[in-house]
Amino acid sequence: MGRIVGGVYAAGGSVENGVIAANYAAHASTVSGVYLGGSSRLVNSLIVGNRIASTDTKTKAGGVFLNSASCQMINCTVVGNENTHLQTPDGVYFFRGRGCERDRHRERREFCG
Repeated sequence: MGRIVGGVYAAGGSVENGVIAANYAAHASTVSGVYLGGSSRLVNSLIVGNRIASTDTKTKAGGVFLNSASCQMINCTVVGNENTHLQTPDGVYFFRGRGCERDRHRERREFCG
């Protein structure tokens, strides 16, 4: 079994005013920057320059992966992240969660599942 995340794994609680930068993940990882599950919140944070190099089907995003209907991403900037898996985004993958208000976040490529 591979790693889930290269940077921050949050299954609850809050990450606020953070800079999540220059993380790297490979093989069967899900995301290189931030994984949000449970009732976790990512608030006023910058997610920048994270890279995931994988062709695994579990790969979701270079920047942020929201994987719970209760998690939130509020007033964050997600920029300059990279995902080598061409079917999923460089920036933010909203599988579940209250983050699909895209106009509140800036990123090149997003996906709401």
